Amino acid sequence: MKQTIFNFFVLLLVISSCKKEELPEPIIATESEIIETYASIKSIIDNNCVQCHAIAQNPYIVDFTSYANLSSYLDNPDNTMIDRLNSDVEFYKMPPNGELSQTDKDLLISWINDGYIL
Repeated sequence: MKQTIFNFFVLLLVISSCKKEELPEPIIATESEIIETYASIKSIIDNNCVQCHAIAQNPYIVDFTSYANLSSYLDNPDNTMIDRLNSDVEFYKMPPNGELSQTDKDLLISWINDGYIL
């Protein structure tokens, strides 16, 4: 009987010493905290820009087929990429067909403004 009482108190001690630990809230990055990289925007460039901006297509237009070429263009303080992405002027806007979604424009502009991270 003493053994049963002892076991009961040990069990009570174990149960009472257990406490429910709450997990910390997960940190969820907001859209403004997400930093775009070249890898995350490369498909946008490949699908919307490289048709014209490739040496094979036109040797007289800036080549966007590599990060080195694109970043070199963006390093030029006279580059007009953001202006052209935001433009509605038919002969100035990029891409000329105007089929780039606002989401893709925002991603490209964010990537450029964040320093076009590789």
